[in-house]
Amino acid sequence: MRADRPRCGFTLIEAVVALAIIGVVTVGAFAAYGTQLRAEGRAQEAWTLEALAEERLAALALAESAALRTLPDTLRRGRFAAPFARYRWTAAARTVHGERDLWELAVTVSAADSTALTLRTRRFRPPPRVVEETR
Repeated sequence: MRADRPRCGFTLIEAVVALAIIGVVTVGAFAAYGTQLRAEGRAQEAWTLEALAEERLAALALAESAALRTLPDTLRRGRFAAPFARYRWTAAARTVHGERDLWELAVTVSAADSTALTLRTRRFRPPPRVVEETR
């Protein structure tokens, strides 16, 4: 190249370095985007599991103490209806040791891909009182 002529354009090495920098930045951006999509999918799955578990726990919390002693199959396990057919649930109820009429309730919801979530709570369930009518 002559010294009296102004330089025009890029050299081949400058173009390769620029493309390499753009490539590294692009790969980093796509990796971050992919990570964000996976995290969003996991969060959506966790939200669904929690909502379904809360729904089943609410149904279990409404049961009387007689039903909690020996949970019927309709309260012990099952599958959700569509569009949540890929989820199933199991429930358990037991008395809290040393506490009268206090029950520990637990519901586990699991997905077909073996992702699971368990929610627990305690409820006071005294036996129903019989009220006699006086005439």
